[in-house]
Amino acid sequence: MTGPAEPVQADDGKVPEVWAYAGIRVNTKGKRFHAWIDQAGAGTQLTYTDSGRWIVGGLYDVRVARDSSGVTRTYPKWAGSHVADRDLLLEWSARDAAARARLAALARERSALKQDALDEALQPLLDIAAKLRVQADRDAFLATIIRRVGRAW
Repeated sequence: MTGPAEPVQADDGKVPEVWAYAGIRVNTKGKRFHAWIDQAGAGTQLTYTDSGRWIVGGLYDVRVARDSSGVTRTYPKWAGSHVADRDLLLEWSARDAAARARLAALARERSALKQDALDEALQPLLDIAAKLRVQADRDAFLATIIRRVGRAW
């Protein structure tokens, strides 16, 4: 009896494999990436930043090329099943949920910083506008601001 057959390499140099999607993660710079587990290889986590909607714990068919510069793969296609280890699936789901919460918090922080910067930049204009008592002066002031900001674009 012989062992499992070696994967067949295609003309493009890529070998078919099945990978498990482990969910979204956040790197040290606060950026999103997708974690994939290479089941055909050493079971190591591989990370990619491409976009897609995958199921945590789902198994996906990919075509893979490995060389000294790293691992490249084709876009994953649903293989029709999930990882069997429920504890592992729960761990990946929890890490995915935590990463999504972290990314949402970071987005809120960035939005708040932008709003604070805008409020700070507008304050001198608001101080001037508060001193204008006549509607015609207010309209002229606002029109001037709109024209100047428009020219900057």
